[in-house]
Amino acid sequence: MGSAMKVVNNYMGNVLAVLTAETVNLAEAAGLERDLALSVLRETAAGKGMLNRWPNKVWAGDTSPGFMIDLASKDVGLGLELAYQLGSPALTGAGARQGQSLARMLGYGRQDNSALYLAMRDLRQGKTPKA
Repeated sequence: MGSAMKVVNNYMGNVLAVLTAETVNLAEAAGLERDLALSVLRETAAGKGMLNRWPNKVWAGDTSPGFMIDLASKDVGLGLELAYQLGSPALTGAGARQGQSLARMLGYGRQDNSALYLAMRDLRQGKTPKA
């Protein structure tokens, strides 16, 4: 169990490192001052992390929309479009958009973005998304 926890923790930390690198590069490419962008990001839901929010949402059985997956997908799409226009890498953003698309095909689009957990669980358990 200790080895599995280490792998899971390192996986999350290292994927978040790539996402953070992409995000800061995109902010700089968009002409934002890095320290100001970091200051703002630290105070938003993005910077505070989902693990602080999800215990009171999806893990408590509440997927009522705070911020719907459909809207999150739109926002990620806008971010990908900006990254493309500015030539800024967006590898994890592209992967996130794919995850959101799968969640939408599984019927979670109008639910809170914490329902992404349910979609990933459905996929792990073999549920097939509907096109």
